[in-house]
Amino acid sequence: MSNHEYSKWKTCITHRTLKIQILVYFLFLVSSLFLSHSVFGATLNLSATWALNTEPDIKEYRLYRTDGTRTLINTVQHPTNYCNFSVTFSDTYSGPLTFVVRAVDTSNLESADSNPAQYIGPTVTIVATDNTATEAGPTTGYFTVTRTGATTSALTVYYTVGGTATSGSDYNALSNSVTIPAGSSSATITVTPINDTVVESDETVIVTLSANATYTRGSPYSATIT
Repeated sequence: MSNHEYSKWKTCITHRTLKIQILVYFLFLVSSLFLSHSVFGATLNLSATWALNTEPDIKEYRLYRTDGTRTLINTVQHPTNYCNFSVTFSDTYSGPLTFVVRAVDTSNLESADSNPAQYIGPTVTIVATDNTATEAGPTTGYFTVTRTGATTSALTVYYTVGGTATSGSDYNALSNSVTIPAGSSSATITVTPINDTVVESDETVIVTLSANATYTRGSPYSATIT
């Protein structure tokens, strides 16, 4: 091997080694990913921020959702270090949402994942604050749904209705969801009996909170009115 050939070979190895070092360096520099949020119905509005990579050939950042199937959410150009985005899901989806960010250089090489950031919603519970409802009058019963955490945005909580009483004939039908308004930590579900003049034994209305991505069910998540 001539000196000229050796010099070219050495330069090639040096460049390749430098690229590997840069990729390893990504692991430490794209290390902080944070989420903030607001909720509107079945749409979760999120804002992600991360620490910038300081390597000279960074082109962009790619934000991925990694719970379930890995999905590219958005791509933003360096040196932007934030991304606003929305996630829409069905009412029956449950579990945390997980996101990572990757740095991408001018050769389109991606770094490894940043540390994951998760959205875990507030914890919601339900109690029967007035657990007796009667047809005479009638007198109503009340469930109270309470959430923990921030109250800056409204939160819709979904539920199912069971029990021995019949919806629509023994009591006014319920909507299967209740919205806790912005600025409040609780909301009420009202059970209004229908006076049908038929003598009946005691019957029950059972409300059970449904799982959903926007919140976590705490204990108790089911309550009964008689």
